[in-house]
Amino acid sequence: MEGLNLRVYDHREESHLSFTNLVKKRETASFVKVDDVIGRENDKNIIIGMLFDPKYNGERVSVIPIVGFGGLGKTTLAQLIFNDASLVEHFDLVKWACVPEIDNQKVVLGKVYKSLTNNDSHDLSIDQMKSGIRGCISNKKYLLVLDDIWDESRDRWLDIMSLLECGQIGSKVLVTTRSNIVAKVVGTVPSAYNLGLLTDTESWNLFERLAFKPGTEESNRTTWTQIGKEIVNSCGNVPLAVRAVGSLLYTKDSEQEWRLFRETQRSKAKLITEGDYGNIMPVLKLSYDYLPPPLKQCFAYCSLFPKDYEISKAELVHLWMAQGYFDPSNKDIGDYYFTELLGRNFFQDPEEDELGNVKTIKMHDLMHDLAQHVAGDESMLLSESPFMLSDGVVHVSINLRDVDNRWEAPPSLLASAKRTRSLLIKSSTIKVSSLESLISGFKSLRALSLRYVGFKTVPNSIGRLTHLRYLDLGRDCSIECLPDAITRLENLQTLYLDGCRRLKRLPRDFTRLAKLRHLLMCREILTDLPSRFGKMTSLQELSGFIVGESTGIDSLPALNLKGILDIKFRKWRSDAVSEAQKASLKENQQLTFLYLDLSFSDEII
Repeated sequence: MEGLNLRVYDHREESHLSFTNLVKKRETASFVKVDDVIGRENDKNIIIGMLFDPKYNGERVSVIPIVGFGGLGKTTLAQLIFNDASLVEHFDLVKWACVPEIDNQKVVLGKVYKSLTNNDSHDLSIDQMKSGIRGCISNKKYLLVLDDIWDESRDRWLDIMSLLECGQIGSKVLVTTRSNIVAKVVGTVPSAYNLGLLTDTESWNLFERLAFKPGTEESNRTTWTQIGKEIVNSCGNVPLAVRAVGSLLYTKDSEQEWRLFRETQRSKAKLITEGDYGNIMPVLKLSYDYLPPPLKQCFAYCSLFPKDYEISKAELVHLWMAQGYFDPSNKDIGDYYFTELLGRNFFQDPEEDELGNVKTIKMHDLMHDLAQHVAGDESMLLSESPFMLSDGVVHVSINLRDVDNRWEAPPSLLASAKRTRSLLIKSSTIKVSSLESLISGFKSLRALSLRYVGFKTVPNSIGRLTHLRYLDLGRDCSIECLPDAITRLENLQTLYLDGCRRLKRLPRDFTRLAKLRHLLMCREILTDLPSRFGKMTSLQELSGFIVGESTGIDSLPALNLKGILDIKFRKWRSDAVSEAQKASLKENQQLTFLYLDLSFSDEII
């Protein structure tokens, strides 16, 4: 670096400056026209009930967070609550402050000071501002609304709380934030209030109020209503989206223009970047701009999944790992990235297993649009054939709707193969010739997924993908054996074989896959593991260990497996008892034996 006169470039500083410039434009006020708000009356009543309920009283002040992603109407809800007449009778002081600041305690204190005292703080020191805040709320029961908090620092928040605690018991702080992490940092109640979507009826009522001009003839409205409801369905019941679309269509005076707008919904992600949807994308993108660089690329990669797709956490983290987004030796980093994005509301609808661990998530349609926007032309999700690819495409996901046709790789796809790092093919039956072409052409692939792709054999040319780190051979494949050439994938980290329900054996030299860390396979048909399997010391995840003719249970100690370990006995071994003693698995609290129907099993245990 010194020889080339290079300097360290801190991307975190760039993200911080970008975020700071954006939040300067987001100053909010406490006023709202109540008649313009639809669908939040129940939310308002619940939170006002929490503000009045003595069980939410802390020693001095209680903090109630309202959480949800951008555009749900958190600020609008807080405004509704703030302007409710009952608050004036309950609290001595009701004040509003917008504080979307990071790492700038003086600015935050200045805004709180101005809110409480109605005086500017430009010429005041921090001590003077703190003294003014304490003097204003001392011995008063107050409600302070802090809108749009982003700062996740517990220390800075405790510093503010030390000032706010001088009010009377029963004082409340109402916080709005996009981040569950922030909510946990600031909240004092058992759980934050998670703001949900509008109902279909509420979305339509809001759209109808904004899109139709007064006095529109009923004969016109009948036809326009049908078109309008189809358009509203594409807004995902997000108030900001419904408002933006409704306001836009208010300026369209003909049925033809409404029909044209409906047809362009398929390219909504493109439209919202061009400004036709008002400020939807800037509002959503603000959350993205605040992310650290590693999380930005992880989120952008999610654009490869179809809308409303149930995304497996394990699959997603393994794909991130294949792209080099984190050190493969520490999968915990990938799990941390996933948890961070979930906590910041980029993901939704988490499904948990019986142990409470998140297994799958989904993305809201608008978050999916955001992912496609930030990914740009480098990532493409293709759902209709024929299709064209841009020259700079790096990640490709193909999800053809017609699963009955045998799909053949188009020339446009093969032409872009040199730079492509991900190729994810779902919902298609692929021709053997196309599979050969893909393997021959996409020599730079890091990830290849053939999930739900029907094929009977894996060509030997698979061994040419020397850079491949992730391979999913599908959920409906009928292969009975893997080619020996697969053992040449020396960089392979993740191998999904759990959908190969006819697979009888693994290649003899399978242990040459020295970097393999995650092996998921179907155990129903597989009768044995290759000899010397215990040498695969990089393995961290194995869906099941099989005791067979070539491999005994004594191979386990050499492996670095984590989590639950299932052992299946498929064949009697003459040294089974001594091998079990060598395995020394007494301390493994997550050990599970499957199919213990052999006469020696009790003796082994």
